[in-house]
Amino acid sequence: MKTRTGFVSNSSSSSFILSIDKDAPRTTRIEAPIPGDVIKTEAKLKKYFEDQWGWEIKDAGGWEQFLVGEKHESTASNYQEALRELQKGRVLLVGDVGSENDSPIDQLLYATGFEGSIDPNTTKILQDA
Repeated sequence: MKTRTGFVSNSSSSSFILSIDKDAPRTTRIEAPIPGDVIKTEAKLKKYFEDQWGWEIKDAGGWEQFLVGEKHESTASNYQEALRELQKGRVLLVGDVGSENDSPIDQLLYATGFEGSIDPNTTKILQDA
């Protein structure tokens, strides 16, 4: 029986958020760059969540209700965890990988996830479809 350790999805791409030390290299253990963008401020984190999950924020009635409500608790929890990591002085790498991308690194990370391929000091906040 095959056990999948990567992203579990019916989609051809999946999103991720990783928290890393400010000075840590943005590479996997196979020494390939992790695809994605760097977020260093709360304002950029908020903008990222509005771009990715804005419909959930609107559906909840705005940011205040989104952060305390139960309707979109998982996404709100991811936001709050990412914010805590920023407040610790870490930076966030955000992006997505996909099975249909041209990059072999994207395809590998999509198939296997980040388990065992990133530095042990990296905090995985989101690995979801």
